[in-house]
Amino acid sequence: MGYIPTNWKDHILSDNRYRINQNSDGTVSITPAGKVVQQGTPMSAENFNHMEEGIKSVSELSDSAKKLETARKINGVSFDGTQDITIDVTGKTRRYELGPYDSISRYSMFARTSNINTLENCGATLLVTDAGNFGSPQTGAWLIQLSNRESKPTMSVTTLLPHKRGTVNFGYYEDSENGYFYFGAYTGTYRSVFAVTVLRGTNVTLSDFGDTADAPGGWTTVTPRILQDNTNLQSYLPLTGGTLTGDLIAPHIKQSQSGTLLAENSTNENSLTVTNAEIAKYSLLYMAASLTERETVNFCDVIPISAIVAGAVFTKQIYTGTRIYTYTVTCTSAGVFTLTQTNSTGTAGTLRLKLYVI
Repeated sequence: MGYIPTNWKDHILSDNRYRINQNSDGTVSITPAGKVVQQGTPMSAENFNHMEEGIKSVSELSDSAKKLETARKINGVSFDGTQDITIDVTGKTRRYELGPYDSISRYSMFARTSNINTLENCGATLLVTDAGNFGSPQTGAWLIQLSNRESKPTMSVTTLLPHKRGTVNFGYYEDSENGYFYFGAYTGTYRSVFAVTVLRGTNVTLSDFGDTADAPGGWTTVTPRILQDNTNLQSYLPLTGGTLTGDLIAPHIKQSQSGTLLAENSTNENSLTVTNAEIAKYSLLYMAASLTERETVNFCDVIPISAIVAGAVFTKQIYTGTRIYTYTVTCTSAGVFTLTQTNSTGTAGTLRLKLYVI
């Protein structure tokens, strides 16, 4: 039983008066003449010894108080100082800054999910910001989205605010032996900040691969899709009035099927030849590809005609609900296009290339 303190009280009289009585032995006795309103606590050895017992009990507890004796575990996690504590980030956002960047040359961070073959929907988002050279942060943001809908996880990357300095590589790979699927970013000689939001139904563990020389084995690169390029801000349309200066950045125009079909393959082939004279009268174009018994899908963002030069390469990934299809168009010469296509299983397919102009 714990220490029970003594409730000390003052001795209080209704009237502070006393009587003096002469005793037969020649002594006198002094007695209170007023009425006792409150009986005081005796200042006895018994009460003082009780106080000593309480002091001893507190001293013994302080000597043995080396760990928390109550609430040792919360949700299965020990809080008694015997181990490090990690908190599940499901449904929350956490921010990680890899460093110190003056002592480590390469960084990578991945979200790891064990839901490779789950039949439940799951997902996660990884936002990468502030990647850059040492001492010179790179202005930019990259959004990685993981989706798993009754199939193996798929991944897409959107470049929100790219910058020409620095390189951030995105991709994913599977650890079949342990049943994990990794997706994330790999930066060589760059400093990055990562913020991860895990959606409900996804079991994600963050891993910092630290100073690694190469991307993980089995790495599949994902090409970012650019939404906004901040390298030429003066070309943006003003939001609150003013005068537009510079050239309009063509990739920001939303692609659609409203353009004019300029040329297409008559059969399922992997190449299409368009002459300069045919496209010179137009300013913008976009490409589309059609699969047998499938609707036409836009191949890549709208691009200016001036970008169609020898050696130019355009890629895009499209998620059909079961697989990721990667389309690549290479301009072998000005106006000559070669189309290739692979899906997430690595097998190739034959497509019919179409060219639209605006």
